[in-house]
Amino acid sequence: MTPSHSRRARAPAGSRRRPVGESGAAIVEFVFAGVLLLAPLLYVVLALSEAQRHAFAVTQAAREAGRAYATADDPSTASARATYAVRLALADQGLSGDAELHWGPIGASCEGPLVADGLTVDSTVSPVSEAPPLTAGSRYELCVRTTYRLPGVPTLLDAGRNTVEARYVVRLDDLRGER
Repeated sequence: MTPSHSRRARAPAGSRRRPVGESGAAIVEFVFAGVLLLAPLLYVVLALSEAQRHAFAVTQAAREAGRAYATADDPSTASARATYAVRLALADQGLSGDAELHWGPIGASCEGPLVADGLTVDSTVSPVSEAPPLTAGSRYELCVRTTYRLPGVPTLLDAGRNTVEARYVVRLDDLRGER
């Protein structure tokens, strides 16, 4: 009779024992591959989020500037209101810095006359002499343009070359009375 403590338990047929040196290697490989794949993916998500945030802010700024300009009584008040609307819309998205507010005919480039010189989120309003008309039936575009930097890219490589602009077509009512 063989004592039970001397018997060896046999492994089920078809199973193998793992080599001792391989234990934990899958975890290390998984973490290493995860970091290599997730780090670039995280950067792409951050860069796209920054670009989209600026696009949303500039689109909102152009729309609000056009509405504020069109409802004013005179060009100087309209310029001040449009400038304030741009500042407010950009600040709403947490942006600070320079932005340009231009106007011109519908479909033209956004290189037209500035509605306000030196428009920044923190600056004072200084309207230019040539302002968009506030006469009944007028139609023109207001353009807002700003530059932004991608996160994590040095200034030497990305010195404000990323520009985003938005346009808003201002249509003054044909029956607008003299104000």
